[in-house]
Amino acid sequence: MDVSRLAKDSFYVTVGAGLLAFQRAQVARQDLRKALDSQLGDARTNVERLSDTVDVRLKELEDRLEAVEAALAPRLTERSQRRSRA
Repeated sequence: MDVSRLAKDSFYVTVGAGLLAFQRAQVARQDLRKALDSQLGDARTNVERLSDTVDVRLKELEDRLEAVEAALAPRLTERSQRRSRA
């Protein structure tokens, strides 16, 4: 067999193997990206859900504090008036 032809065939086989390895790496990268995007989407959904829950709870707390303030305001006003008279 001709040495130059053998070297040429070896070169083509090496280049082909390199291209196949590169393509496999690309596919693996794309699969990883899809998996991470999916997990990120799930995490984003969970954070949004928790944020909504926190907003609701904070609104409930704010309403309760306003009710306590409204109930205590007359008493506090009355006490401060008594103190200022004394």
